[in-house]
Amino acid sequence: MVFHLTRLPNELVLLIIRAACHPNYDDVTAQRPSYATAVSLASVSHAIRSATMPYLLHTVVLASSPQVLSFIDSVLLQQKLCASASPLALDYASLVHRFWSTECWEASERDPPQYRVHYAALYAIIRGVDSLGLNAHSLHLLYNGLSSLGADPQNDWKCRHVTLAGYPRWKPLTSCWEGIAFLSHITHLTLWIPTHNRPWLPPAPDCTLVPRVIQEVPLSSLPNLTHLAFSFLPDHRLIRHMVDGTDIFRMSSHMLAYVLPDSVDSGPSVFREWALSDDFLVNGVVQTVDAIGCIGRWDLSWEFPFMQGEPDAIWSEVDRLRANNSD
Repeated sequence: MVFHLTRLPNELVLLIIRAACHPNYDDVTAQRPSYATAVSLASVSHAIRSATMPYLLHTVVLASSPQVLSFIDSVLLQQKLCASASPLALDYASLVHRFWSTECWEASERDPPQYRVHYAALYAIIRGVDSLGLNAHSLHLLYNGLSSLGADPQNDWKCRHVTLAGYPRWKPLTSCWEGIAFLSHITHLTLWIPTHNRPWLPPAPDCTLVPRVIQEVPLSSLPNLTHLAFSFLPDHRLIRHMVDGTDIFRMSSHMLAYVLPDSVDSGPSVFREWALSDDFLVNGVVQTVDAIGCIGRWDLSWEFPFMQGEPDAIWSEVDRLRANNSD
């Protein structure tokens, strides 16, 4: 039986396209996420492609180096199509609103050219997204992008919401003017910190724990930071099951979110004072984030919550609670 999509009302067609563009996470053993359905849909016709691509590109989640390189190849191709006024040309910079990279290994000088990242092309995309998320294994995309040819983070960096997973290295950012310029633009910072076999600060009286890496966040270089969230109390009761021989887990991680009050004159440095105090929960709001991944690869567990919009949802909920409390 043939299903004629074009016979449906336009509003319903757009809803179907939007649903189809949502990445598939049903098979957690696959190279996540899978955009196969959306890509197939975009190949149907020019009209369907035009309707599909804004949804497909709204949130870009890249799980591996090949996916990052393929995405950059697409960006470079679109630049050529735009230059030639092709009807297939797309302005990726205006269509990508949220960007995440889990893993992208930095190529060495000995690697073939096809393994090297075109940092300038990617920078042109991530500088203007609404929300940027990077795992520690992908941070060179940011470090090198900020100093790439044509980059001017002091004036052209627009992204204010940043999520970092793993253990970010701050030195590459705080030791150059490009990094300082980037940090100065951040207003919302979310840190998804692994909580497995890592050093911790002494427990507070209620036995909750604050990651030691909070001490390393360069708050003095984040003058416009008003929102800070970090994972602090994992639920070690993992829900585990085997899928095709792979040990899969689902885990809830508690996030502590701080918002800088208008009455505080000390700036973002107060966040560290709050986090390291015995009553570190008093000034924050606790939210829960669900992670999914493979046992032994904790660093890959944050794709799903970013895809689901968890960083933005945390701040929406925190701001809502603050508004209710102020009434």
